[in-house]
Amino acid sequence: MSHTVNWIDRVTGETKTHVVDGVPDTERHAMIFACTVIKSPTRPLDVWVADKIGWRVADRKKISDFANANGYL
Repeated sequence: MSHTVNWIDRVTGETKTHVVDGVPDTERHAMIFACTVIKSPTRPLDVWVADKIGWRVADRKKISDFANANGYL
């Protein structure tokens, strides 16, 4: 199973995706990567994590909660 981290730059409208694949717990690794995206100091970003079929499994609040609970912020 793979997960993707997706984000949209609210200023420019630019969208990006990062696929996390090939590790045993792709959702956790995607959440960790999403934590680094959220910490972007220069731009407000809409960030979410989706599973292989595109279902959102985490939005910005869930990612922030994960980051705070695990020391990533």
